[in-house]
Amino acid sequence: MTKREKLVDYINSMKTDEIVELHNSYCEAAGYEDDCVYSMYELDEILEGRTPIDILCRSFHGSFNPHHSFFWFNDLPNQKLN
Repeated sequence: MTKREKLVDYINSMKTDEIVELHNSYCEAAGYEDDCVYSMYELDEILEGRTPIDILCRSFHGSFNPHHSFFWFNDLPNQKLN
């Protein structure tokens, strides 16, 4: 078994929360903070201080579903509104 296969097997054996944590750790280390995935329980904290128009635009440009366990942003945080 190759190292890659061992790594894939290890990741596939992880729980969803662990995979999200691994993904976010990679994003933060690589400078891709905009690609992080958040628990739905963090929604209020993540959006705190944002304007209502910013919140609405973020949900419009994505496929937000409040029934999912996780969410992420599909647009750039500094995207200009038309």
